[in-house]
Amino acid sequence: MKSLKGKQTYSPIDDQTYLDRRNKIAIPILLFAGKNDDLTTAEDARKYAAKFGKDAIISLYDGGHLMGFQHNIKEMGFGGWYFDRIRRFLENLN
Repeated sequence: MKSLKGKQTYSPIDDQTYLDRRNKIAIPILLFAGKNDDLTTAEDARKYAAKFGKDAIISLYDGGHLMGFQHNIKEMGFGGWYFDRIRRFLENLN
């Protein structure tokens, strides 16, 4: 357990291992960010996208941490918005 922005979080790996692995990613990557997320903010997503370079895409939604599962729930069902964004991301890889 560690504290991140005043909240207790858990990570199975230490910070340096995470950074080392992140720096080796050389494929397109899709980042999700809630506009009202105070744990992993939209600004955090923008910073990560800049580190990943041109192959990083950010998909923003209205809501807080992990609220993307409920975004547009009436129209798309639970998690439907995520699945739609993932499908679009994968279709654009070719």
